[in-house]
Amino acid sequence: MITIRPARADDDFSALAQLYLTAWQTSYQDMLPADFLNQLTVDQYHPEANWQHLFVAVNEQDQFVGVCSYGPSRRQRFAGYGEINSIYLLPTQQRQGIGQRLMHAALGIMDLIVLSCGC
Repeated sequence: MITIRPARADDDFSALAQLYLTAWQTSYQDMLPADFLNQLTVDQYHPEANWQHLFVAVNEQDQFVGVCSYGPSRRQRFAGYGEINSIYLLPTQQRQGIGQRLMHAALGIMDLIVLSCGC
């Protein structure tokens, strides 16, 4: 069973960075040059910098299988709106509805933020 939950300050962010790397290298293998993907390293990902704006998907062993990053819109003309920045899943977890569940969790919290600020 997969659980969707907000990221926590004590999460293993190195494991989450590895999820980002794996997802990038597999998801974009037919779109980006192999040389580019092969030069990526886990050190380039810093989910701990934005953990308050992450939802994670974890399996029964509490291992990360997916992540969704969200926050305020990055475009001024959409100030007061939220934005989903990314959704990444391990290849073995794709096409099972986990990404949709992550998206709904992020959309739900963004609705609460907009309602609470009166935007």
